[in-house]
Amino acid sequence: PHPPKKEILKTALGATESVSWEYFKNPKEVIKKMKSEGVKVCALELTSKSYPYYDLKGDVFPLCVLIGNEITGVSQELLDLCDFAIEIPQYGIKQSLNVAVAYGVTIFELRKIFDKKH
Repeated sequence: PHPPKKEILKTALGATESVSWEYFKNPKEVIKKMKSEGVKVCALELTSKSYPYYDLKGDVFPLCVLIGNEITGVSQELLDLCDFAIEIPQYGIKQSLNVAVAYGVTIFELRKIFDKKH
């Protein structure tokens, strides 16, 4: 779902009015638009080429972080369009986190990296 929707408006607590947003039916369109505007696009996904989120440097911004869903993650088709992939290193058998938690951890760290540069 996307705004305007009653459920989203209630949860967003007015953010849909103060934060600019755009709806795209096809995620490939968003990636292409971001890249055309000079924004790097990375996937938050464990791949054979992904590296730890904390290894990012300040020159990576502006940056769009693409996250997948709980079950299938980011599709290979979208991964192929991304500039790179980052991961949250984990220990033990289970190599997965809830999407909201993973995004929160990553964005918190990216904000620290951004603040050091700017």
